Amino acid sequence: MRSFRSEYKREADLRPIPNDLFDRTRKAMRKTPRRGKTRWGILIPVCALLALGSVTVVGYGIGQFAPFSGPIYQKTLDSSVPAPVNAAVGKTVQKSAQGSGLSVTVNRTACDNRRIYIDFTVKSTDSAPLQVSTAYRRSQLPRSGFAEATLAVGSKSVNCHAFRTDDASVEDTAQFEAIAQGDFSGQNGKQVTLSLKDFTDEVDSCEDAGFLCQNLGELYRKMNPERPENFLKTGLFDVYADKSLTAPSWTIPAGKQRVRFSDQYPGSYVDNIGFHKTGEYGCQQDLLYLSITPGSDSEASALKQLCFQNTETGNPVDFFDEIITGNGVEHVGFDSEKAYKKAVKEDTDRKLALNNGRIVLALDLRMDDNRLADDCTADDLDHYRIARNFKSETLVRFPGEWDIPFTLSFADTSRTFHPAKSYTTPDGLHVTFQSITVSDLSISFSGTCAEGGRKALSPNTEIKLFLKDGSVVTEDKNKIGGSGGPGGDFEFSGSFGTLVDAEQIESIELFGVRVPLES
Repeated sequence: MRSFRSEYKREADLRPIPNDLFDRTRKAMRKTPRRGKTRWGILIPVCALLALGSVTVVGYGIGQFAPFSGPIYQKTLDSSVPAPVNAAVGKTVQKSAQGSGLSVTVNRTACDNRRIYIDFTVKSTDSAPLQVSTAYRRSQLPRSGFAEATLAVGSKSVNCHAFRTDDASVEDTAQFEAIAQGDFSGQNGKQVTLSLKDFTDEVDSCEDAGFLCQNLGELYRKMNPERPENFLKTGLFDVYADKSLTAPSWTIPAGKQRVRFSDQYPGSYVDNIGFHKTGEYGCQQDLLYLSITPGSDSEASALKQLCFQNTETGNPVDFFDEIITGNGVEHVGFDSEKAYKKAVKEDTDRKLALNNGRIVLALDLRMDDNRLADDCTADDLDHYRIARNFKSETLVRFPGEWDIPFTLSFADTSRTFHPAKSYTTPDGLHVTFQSITVSDLSISFSGTCAEGGRKALSPNTEIKLFLKDGSVVTEDKNKIGGSGGPGGDFEFSGSFGTLVDAEQIESIELFGVRVPLES
C-alpha cells in the first residue's frame, strides 16, 4: 500500500496543495468562522396551511450574497519574503501579453535549481468580470485558471500549475501564482517563456426547489430529531487492508412526522431528521440526514435531484448517494474492472434499498465551496436550504493563448550537509540522516530508519529552522512529502511555505530531533 505522504508529495510536486490540507484531512477544521449575521430576502410569502396533519411553512429565498471567501491556495511570493532572499532568488519582471480580452502580466519570480515560482496578474481588457455569482450560479475560484500552462526553458517545455490566490474582490482582475519543477541549473540569465491557453471558469449551479422554510435550521427546529443510536447500519463505508479498522455506513430510519418542505413536491414530506457520523475511518464527521417520503412515483423521481445551497454565498452544495453509502467493496479478486463496478453498484443498491422507497439526503459541509469543515451542527443549518438539480460545468470564458517571455535571474542558494549521525525521535524511532540539502526555497533530506523506512513516513511533525540570529521559522510540514522502503531507507523533499535565507540556517528540526548543519 502506498503511503499517504508519498502520494501527497507526488501531488504537491505537480500542483500546490492547500497549506493545511494534511491537518484538515485528518481532523477537518473550519478555516474561517461563519458570519454572525445572515441576510435574507423574502421572495414569495406563502400562507401557512394545515393539510393531512402536516406542517407547512413559509417560502424564502436569497436576497444578498456574501463575497467570495479568501483563497484556498496561499501565495509564496508575498511581502513576507526576506530582502536577502528576494535579492538572491527573486526578480521583478513586469512583462505582459494581451489578446482575446485578457491582459496577463508576469510580476515577479523566485527560483532555485529545482523550482520556479511565477507571480502574475490576469485582467480583462473591457472590465468584464472573470467569475460569476448570481442567485443560482457560482464560480469555484480554486478551480478557476488556464486549461494549459507551460514554461519553455531552453529546448524543454515544463508543465506548471497556475493557481488563483485572490478572493475576486476586484471583479475584472485575478492574481495567480504558478509553480514549475525541473532541472533549472545553468538557466540563470536565460530567457524562458510562460505560455497560457484558454482561461477557464468552473461554475456550479442549482435551481430553486420551492423550499418552504427560511433555512434548514427552521425545518430542524420544527421537528423532533432522531437520536444517533437509532440510525440503521447499512454496511461498510470503506474497506481497509487492516480488517480491525471499520467504517460503517448509515441511514436514518423512517419517522412518523409529516412536515411539508416544498411547494414543488406538494405530496411529499420530511418524516425524519437527525445527525450521524459518517465517512472514512479516522475522518468520520456529523452529517445532517433528512428522510423524505415521496407523494407519488413522479415526485420520487424528481426528489432524487435534490441538493443544497448556501444561503449566504449562493454556493450550490451537491449531494449524491455515495456520501452516505460509501463503497464497501474491496478492489481485489475480480476478473475485470467491469465486474468490480457491478459489485460496487450492487453494494450501493442494497444499502439504498433499506430506505424502503424513501429519499434520504445528507448535508456534508465539505461539499460546500471545495472546502473542508468540521462536524455539521444545528447552528450550521441556518446557512443552508434545499435546492435541486446541482450541476458543475467548466466554461472557457476567454479562449486564446498568451506567451510572456522573460529572463530568469537567481543564485544557487542550495547548501548540502552530510550529518551521518543517529538520533532517537520522540516517537522512539532510530533514524540516521545521511544528507540534508536546503535552499532559500526548498529542502530535501534522506537517511535510514532502523524500524523500516516506511515507519519514517508516519510522524507528522513540524520542520523547524533555527537561524543564526536565534529566531525560529516553523515550516509547513504538509508541503514536505517522502517515501520509504522496508529496508530502512527514506527520502523527503518539498517546498518551504516561508522562504528563508539558507545561509542563516544553523540547525534544523526533523522528526522532532534537532540536527546541526555543519560542513
